[in-house]
Amino acid sequence: MMQEIEYSATMIIPLAISLLVVLCLVPIARKLALQYDFVDIPDNSRKQHDAPVPPVGGLVIVPVFFAVTFFFSSPLIMEHWPFWIGLFLVWGTSAIDDKVHVNSGIRFGVQLISACLLVIGNETIVRFLGDLFGLGNIWMGPFAFPFSILCVCLVINAMNMIDGLDGLCGGVAFIMLIGLFTAANIMGQHELLLPMSVIIGCLFGFLVYNYRHPFRKKASIFMGDSGSAALGLILSWFVIELTQWPDQVTPGHIDPIVIAWVLALPVFDALSLFTYRLKNKRHPFTPDRRHLHYLLKDNGFSVSQTVGIILGGVCIYSAIGIMGNLYGVPHVILMCIWILCFFIHGLVIFGVISSPRISASNKV
Repeated sequence: MMQEIEYSATMIIPLAISLLVVLCLVPIARKLALQYDFVDIPDNSRKQHDAPVPPVGGLVIVPVFFAVTFFFSSPLIMEHWPFWIGLFLVWGTSAIDDKVHVNSGIRFGVQLISACLLVIGNETIVRFLGDLFGLGNIWMGPFAFPFSILCVCLVINAMNMIDGLDGLCGGVAFIMLIGLFTAANIMGQHELLLPMSVIIGCLFGFLVYNYRHPFRKKASIFMGDSGSAALGLILSWFVIELTQWPDQVTPGHIDPIVIAWVLALPVFDALSLFTYRLKNKRHPFTPDRRHLHYLLKDNGFSVSQTVGIILGGVCIYSAIGIMGNLYGVPHVILMCIWILCFFIHGLVIFGVISSPRISASNKV
C-alpha cells in the first residue's frame, strides 16, 4: 500500500504542471480563435448555446499532454511513437472538421488509420477478455487485430458523440481517467500513471473554462472534435495496455470487466445510437437528439442537472467495476449486470422507456 501511495505522490507534479499550463493557454487560444473566427455557431437544433464559442479545448489539451509527458518521460514517447502519430492524425483531422466540415467517411478513414497505428504499430492489442461468461478465459486468437481496431474506433466515436453539453465530455473523461488511475495504482500497473496524471491535469484545467460552476454560468470554450476524438484514442491506449501483458500470453494487471464498466456509459450510448439509426435506415454518423444527454434535457432537466446525472452514472459504473473486481464478485455476475444496464440504456434511446415530454419533443 505504501508503494502505491508513493507512486501517486510522484504524479502530483506532472499533474499540477499540465493543469497550470492549460489554465494559462486557454485564454490565449480563446482570444486567437475569436479573432480568426474559429467558433462553434449555434443552429437552434443540436447546438443551442447563445453565442459562438471557440472549440479550442482539444487544440490546447493534446499538445500540452504530449509536451509534459515528453518532458517527464521521453522514453515513453519514443517507445509508443505509433500511438503518438495516430493521436496527432486524428487530432489534426478533427481540428479541421471543427473549422470546415470534413466528410464523415474521411474522418472515419483517419480513425481507422490511427486505430491501426495503435493496434498494429504500437502492438496495443486486445487478446484477452477474461472469464466473462463463467466458461473460462476468452482469448481472441486470430480475431484480436480486427476486434482491437473495432474497439478503438468505437471508443473514439463514443467520446465524440457524448460531447454535447457544457462540461459533459471533459467531465466524463475526467471521471473515467480517475477510475483507471485508481485501478492501475491498486493493481500494480504503474507504467501509465504518468501520462494518465498528465491528461487528468489537462482536463482539470479545461473544465475550469468549460464546466458550469458558481463562477462560470456557461462554458467559454468547447472541447471540439479535436479534443473528444483524441480523448477516445488516448483512453483506448490506456485501457488496452492496462488489460493486456506485452508477452501476449498472460492476462494484464486489470481485468477487462473493470474496463467494460469504466467505459460503460459512453459505450452504451454510442452502440444504442448506432443501432437506432441503422434500424431507421439512417447513416450511423448522422447527428440527432437521441443521445441520453439530449433526452434528459428535453425532459426538463437543466444543463447542469443533466451533466450531473450522467457524471454520477459514470461514477457509479466505474465504482461497480473497480470495487466488484476488488472484492471478488464473479465476472459472470458483473457481465450479466453490465448487459442488463446496456439493455435498459437501449430501451431509453429507442423510446421504449420514456416520458410523454420526451416523446412529444421527438415528434417536433
